[in-house]
Amino acid sequence: MIIDKLSAQKMMPLRENDSHKGTYGTVLIIGGSLNMPGALCLAALGALRSGPGLVKAAFPDVIYNAVTAHLTETVFLPLPANENGMLSSRCLSALERETGNASAVVIGCGMGISADTVQITQYVIETVACPVIIDADALNCVSKKPDMLSNTAAKLILTPHPGEMARLIRRDTAFINKNRENVAKEFAQRYGVTLLLKGYKTVIANKNGDVRTNITGNSGLAKGGSGDLLSGIMGALAANINEFDAAALAAYLHGLAADYAAKEHTEFCVTPTVCADYLSKAFKSLII
Repeated sequence: MIIDKLSAQKMMPLRENDSHKGTYGTVLIIGGSLNMPGALCLAALGALRSGPGLVKAAFPDVIYNAVTAHLTETVFLPLPANENGMLSSRCLSALERETGNASAVVIGCGMGISADTVQITQYVIETVACPVIIDADALNCVSKKPDMLSNTAAKLILTPHPGEMARLIRRDTAFINKNRENVAKEFAQRYGVTLLLKGYKTVIANKNGDVRTNITGNSGLAKGGSGDLLSGIMGALAANINEFDAAALAAYLHGLAADYAAKEHTEFCVTPTVCADYLSKAFKSLII
């Protein structure tokens, strides 16, 4: 099914006049590292622009200054770092407290790959009960131990690009690109997850064999950080609607925001932060 305006409108979360920040959930973003603090910030920005009541950012304490310089509306959770500036497994007790209070979790944006982050990713997958969006380096951590997907209490949404998908199933990227719908559908059914396979005509599949295709977006999204923004949007939506709708609607809105941005800035000059500025226009287009 192609995601069009009418189907996207039907997926939109409800907003009530008689409500408060607790009504719309808490999104916990886990990620960032010494080399990639911006990825965490973009995910948090995507979440903040997509309707949750609260966004929390959990990151290595060594990037505290970089993160706090770019985010003002986020709860900061600086955690122990390892010697490479990535999250240390010493943060697990703190994450246990925070994940227990989350309505949705996003993990992986700029997180880096190490024994520590593999352990953290596995912990989140195996213990968290709310929807979990697995992106970027968390996907690469999963590819090292794919069986961790078989032991989960969470409603998982995986968001690979073709290269990450290739690593997950031990095939080459050419195979992924030739078989996008079948690859996404088979993986989602095998592991009981929602899978969003990025790229031209993004494919979203769920554990029941349902498949949706998104056709919004343009080459302006072919830039580092676009996926981080998407994951944040998805986390905010997953805090309020089911995971299949959250993945599909996030892809539609993200692409639509990029389309609006490109009309003014061109596809050459669209960046993730520019795209974020057009999310309000994308959301507004769906409000009846």
